[in-house]
Amino acid sequence: MEDEEVIRERQDVRHTDDRQMALVVRELYKYYDRLCAVRNLTFHIKPNECFGLLGVNGAGKTSTFDILTGKLLQSSGAASIEGIDVSEGPTIGYCPQFDALPLELTGRSVAYFPFLPTK
Repeated sequence: MEDEEVIRERQDVRHTDDRQMALVVRELYKYYDRLCAVRNLTFHIKPNECFGLLGVNGAGKTSTFDILTGKLLQSSGAASIEGIDVSEGPTIGYCPQFDALPLELTGRSVAYFPFLPTK
């Protein structure tokens, strides 16, 4: 049984235009073989809002952010940033708990990331 606030959020998302929101996630699922890491996740974030995704270990937080940043593909469902499907690679920034810089980032890669400090 879902909490009343969860039901209300699902209803709000159904009636939301993706282009009016900073982030919209609709019925997102992620499976690793038979393990369901993200199950029916639905929420939206208004422009200029800051949010945190909280949950116990194994709740699917990292998988969700990996989908939103294009590191993983979702098994089903949809997510969009300012109306652009996450599979099309829109810009999103977030502060992960670990591994803030990709391991494959090299000194030469800095030319492709001008926002990184060079000193």
